[in-house]
Amino acid sequence: MIIIDGHNLLFQRKDEFKPNIETEIDRQTKLISSLCPNKKVILVYDGTGGGLSEHGFEKNVSKTTRIVYSGKHRNADNWIVNYISIHPQEMISLITNDLGLRNRTKVKRVKHFNCLDWFNKISDTKKISKRNKNEFGSQEYWEDYFSEN
Repeated sequence: MIIIDGHNLLFQRKDEFKPNIETEIDRQTKLISSLCPNKKVILVYDGTGGGLSEHGFEKNVSKTTRIVYSGKHRNADNWIVNYISIHPQEMISLITNDLGLRNRTKVKRVKHFNCLDWFNKISDTKKISKRNKNEFGSQEYWEDYFSEN
C-alpha cells in the first residue's frame, strides 16, 4: 500500500505543472496510476475537491488507485494518520516531505519516502526497466531500491 500526501508531492513538482491545480491533480493521479498499476495507491488531498459538500469524498480512478479529499474541516495529514491507525496490519509506504506527518506516523510498518526521490525513481524505473509486475511497487522493492542508492 502506498499513501501519497497529494498536495505535498504536487507542490514539490511545481515546475512541471500549469496554473490550474484541479487539472494538475487529475494529471498527477493518472500518471501515478499508470506508474504503479499493480500496487494499491491512495492519493490524499486537503479540501473538498471543488465539491459543495463540507465532507470530503473518495473516488476510485482505477482498480488500484483511489483519490481522497479530506473535507473542509479535516486536513489530509489527519486523514492519513487516522487511516494508518485503523489499519494496524497494513504495511504502508508513505510519500511525504512533511516532517510533522512523518513524526505522527512513526510506526514500524510505515516506511517514509521523500516525494521527489520517490517520484523520480518510479518514473525512471518505469522508463528504463521491465520489472516483474508483482514485485514493482512493493514495500520490499522500495526498501531494497533506496538502500542501494
